[in-house]
Amino acid sequence: MKARTNVAMIAASALALVSAFAPPALAAPKEAKVTPTENGAERRSGAVFGLTLGVFGVGSASGTPNNANYLNDSRYYSASGPMLGNTFSLFIEGALADPISVGFFFSGGGFRNGDYAASMSGIGLRLDLYPFAVCKRCFPAPMRDLALVEQLGIGTVFMTPRNDDTKKVAEGVQSFLSQGFMYDMKVAKMLGGHLSLGPELVTTTTAEAHGFSVSFRVAFNGGP
Repeated sequence: MKARTNVAMIAASALALVSAFAPPALAAPKEAKVTPTENGAERRSGAVFGLTLGVFGVGSASGTPNNANYLNDSRYYSASGPMLGNTFSLFIEGALADPISVGFFFSGGGFRNGDYAASMSGIGLRLDLYPFAVCKRCFPAPMRDLALVEQLGIGTVFMTPRNDDTKKVAEGVQSFLSQGFMYDMKVAKMLGGHLSLGPELVTTTTAEAHGFSVSFRVAFNGGP
């Protein structure tokens, strides 16, 4: 019994000695309270530029020749009906944060059927919104690369008969609006940024033309 008491006293003395010379415990740092969008860009930042190439498109055009005397004269009005064709778009943007990129675009396209051929082009502002990137803790990374696309500017349209491509039966300059969806998938890191690929589906509307296209998108992002 006495031996057990001596052992307990020795252990207690050793523990007190260690405690006396041990460095004081450091206080655990407090976790910074930040919202998900304040943690820095993870998906995209810096300059963004690239292009889209249409693989399938459907469109139509209508109107009169670009002459004030023909505007309200039904004898000079022409409508193409459905046409098949392709589109393309060039863009350069700045990724302000993971959820938003803003910049400029230039696009064009051509459609035709058995009776008519039509061409359209547009230039203006482009906006890419990534709604799932607003809260990076709420959604997995693949979902944060899905975007809404908005292009707004000014465009031109002209249409000619297939048997006479010098005769413009419809022509005009009007507002240009394009809306749709796209997916920005990272495929490779390069030059301090990354290359991304993905599909883009948009509808395009002007005063005299309408179209829908499925495109392949390739872009370089200057960010992570």
